Amino acid sequence: MKGKTVKRLAAFAVALAMIGSSLSAELGGIGLFDGFSLTASAAQEAVSYTVYSWNNSTKTLSETTKTITDYKVVTKDIIKNSEDGNGILSGTYVVTQNTTVEDHLYIRKGCTVNLIVPKGVTLTCNKGIGCGYDKNKELATLNIYGGGKIVANGMKYAAGIGGKDDETNGIITIHGTTIEATGGKHAAGIGGGEGGQDPDGTTSIKIYAGDITATGGIDGAGIGGGDCQPGAHTYIYSGNITASSQKHGAGIGGGDEEGTLGIFIYDGKITATGGEGGAGIGA
Repeated sequence: MKGKTVKRLAAFAVALAMIGSSLSAELGGIGLFDGFSLTASAAQEAVSYTVYSWNNSTKTLSETTKTITDYKVVTKDIIKNSEDGNGILSGTYVVTQNTTVEDHLYIRKGCTVNLIVPKGVTLTCNKGIGCGYDKNKELATLNIYGGGKIVANGMKYAAGIGGKDDETNGIITIHGTTIEATGGKHAAGIGGGEGGQDPDGTTSIKIYAGDITATGGIDGAGIGGGDCQPGAHTYIYSGNITASSQKHGAGIGGGDEEGTLGIFIYDGKITATGGEGGAGIGA
């Protein structure tokens, strides 16, 4: 009897091990079977990205590589799955695969978002990325990193990347990403939405590196202001920049009937074409 009991217990132990192995395989190798308890862990893959800065003493661009493992993944339903469906909160967000977001990818006022798009990955935002500054003097901040690509098409009265209707842009900083940004009617490619709140020195657009193509909608600048809105302080430290307006806006600068708070170009290749009645760079 004792021999049979031992054999049965041994067979039972083998069966448990096989079940544990099977569960581990089904969980992508992350399952750990220990006695009668199953625990699963899914450590996020480390993501590296480059942060650029301008050395004013040497007049050169500096690079620092950083790595992060704590982040949120950008999905097509990122807005629907946000706290109340009205926008995303502060944090680091990584695009881990080619992703298309149909909703307006809106950053809430008072929040700072670090968006990382690694090389080889494309993020498409069919209603643009919202980073604005409104009449209540509330703003959002967006830092874009990575060697991947963003395609952002602004909805009506909203920038491809920047403010929506009645907003200028918040603080937008680009660190080496390839970007194709097109403004909706009366809005900038990168910058302000239609009219409303003007920039006042609180906000800015900074491009440290990247391959940027920014096209303003009718009455909007390629990079800068929307309709009847001056361009915010704009700093270009390097990169290949192509900026144009469809009509009445500057390539880089003001929207229709407006100028700019200031444009500062340190390096890079710049092609700026104004729309009818608009400067290539300026008003």
